[in-house]
Amino acid sequence: MASDNSFVARTYRTPHFEVPWHQHPEIELILFLEGEGNAFVGNHVGNFNAGDIYLIGTNLPHTFQKAEADMVTSAVVVQFLHNCWGDQLLQMPECRCIKTLFETANAGLKLKGETVDLIRPMISQLENAVGFNRIMLLWQCLGIISARKEYDLLSSQNMANL
Repeated sequence: MASDNSFVARTYRTPHFEVPWHQHPEIELILFLEGEGNAFVGNHVGNFNAGDIYLIGTNLPHTFQKAEADMVTSAVVVQFLHNCWGDQLLQMPECRCIKTLFETANAGLKLKGETVDLIRPMISQLENAVGFNRIMLLWQCLGIISARKEYDLLSSQNMANL
């Protein structure tokens, strides 16, 4: 990660969108902008479409494969470590819901309902946001997800450390 940012937010587009089955310590918030295909998250197999939003927890294996070889796919990918703002923040009473969200995201979440409509524009803004506004935008997204709980749990078992 760049030393002047606490987290990464950038758009990946074909051919840089396609990545093999992988896992990483960062939590990942993904907004699909173009394309469709198969979502593999832990032991879950499903579909993704433009407009879908996923929250992938720490070390959860995943990949997204486009439906057709010549299809253009792109997504805004936000990656951050659970403690990238310091170890004490998630210990604050006001942040317990975010800590619980991160634990829940270890199964992988596909967001649904009004939550998607509320946070889609915020995720889109993250790539070009600067300074403190970047942190506020991401925390607003996480706050909305944790408060509304409009998501499907994807992986039915702990897949970490595979």
